[in-house]
Amino acid sequence: MVAVIVLSILPIIGKLISSTPGVDDFIQGIIIFRFFSAAFIETQLNQANLPVDIYPGFWESVGFFAISLVLTLVCMFAFAALGVKISENRYSGEESVSFFLTTAIIPLVSLIPLFMYAKHVSLAIERMVK
Repeated sequence: MVAVIVLSILPIIGKLISSTPGVDDFIQGIIIFRFFSAAFIETQLNQANLPVDIYPGFWESVGFFAISLVLTLVCMFAFAALGVKISENRYSGEESVSFFLTTAIIPLVSLIPLFMYAKHVSLAIERMVK
């Protein structure tokens, strides 16, 4: 949470991070993943006499951030379009479907790049072991 607040102060990407739902979940997920996995992974790799450089670099992390941002925005636009289509029928009583989908599914969509990040780490470990 602190990292998201600090990143939201940055002039260019701060607005994207603070105003786009789901992107902050992705950033927090990466921080939590690295915090909880770092000690275990480093211990295991040091015992096997392997280098510990397994986490994605800066540009790869920017790529995962961009994927998270694009997926979140695409889903937001899709759910907004769904909401407009549903609200065309004024008597349907289903105007809140778009709001529900947006608040419930956007954080889940932002976890997809987080899982991709974790898979990148696991594939890097597997590549070192072989």
